Amino acid sequence: MTAPAVPQVWLTEPQLEALVLAANGLTSAQIAHRLGCGRDAVNLRIRYAAGHLGASSRTHAVALAIAAGLIGTDEIHPATR
Repeated sequence: MTAPAVPQVWLTEPQLEALVLAANGLTSAQIAHRLGCGRDAVNLRIRYAAGHLGASSRTHAVALAIAAGLIGTDEIHPATR
C-alpha cells in the first residue's frame, strides 16, 4: 500500500505565516495580535490556505502543510504561546 499523494501547492507568505502560528496552537485573535492585523484577515488567510491545500478545516490545513513540507516540525513550538 502506498502513502497518499501530498499536494504540491504554493501559499503566500502571509498564509504560511498564519498556518505556522496556528500549528503552534495560537488562536486567530492571538495570531492577529502577533501579525498586527485583524482576526478576520487571519481567518481569511487560513481559509485561502486551506482551499489551496484541499483541506476541510484549519487543523486539516496545518496537517497537510506539514505533510507537504511547507511547515517543518522545527517550526512548531506549542509551549511558546
